[in-house]
Amino acid sequence: MVVTNQPVIARGEVTVVELDEIHNKMETLLGLAGCYVDALYYCPHHPHKGYEGEVPELKIDCRKPKPGMLLKAAAYFNIDLESSWMVGDGENDIKAGKNAGCKTAYIKREETEVEADMTVERLLEFV
Repeated sequence: MVVTNQPVIARGEVTVVELDEIHNKMETLLGLAGCYVDALYYCPHHPHKGYEGEVPELKIDCRKPKPGMLLKAAAYFNIDLESSWMVGDGENDIKAGKNAGCKTAYIKREETEVEADMTVERLLEFV
């Protein structure tokens, strides 16, 4: 399952159709490697204003680190969040996982210290 912030929609940089094309390409490439995505949840919102072409109705703050997407997925798929892992490469991913009650794994992409249950250099190390 994938949960992702996509503020590019609220900023008017990408349309929902274009984002769907990107996600379809990602799922195709993953499928060719034998990996499958059960569901993909994205938040198109962005709370900050002042972008040329922004979409005013999407200027709200509900994205990660708030756990909404994880809670929605857990309800739909009957997921036990306390037994689940949130794996991400950003501090907001880890905070969202903690806010949802998950264990967390941080894929280190910079020298920033993140309070995760596990830190790895590459996803394969976690797997």
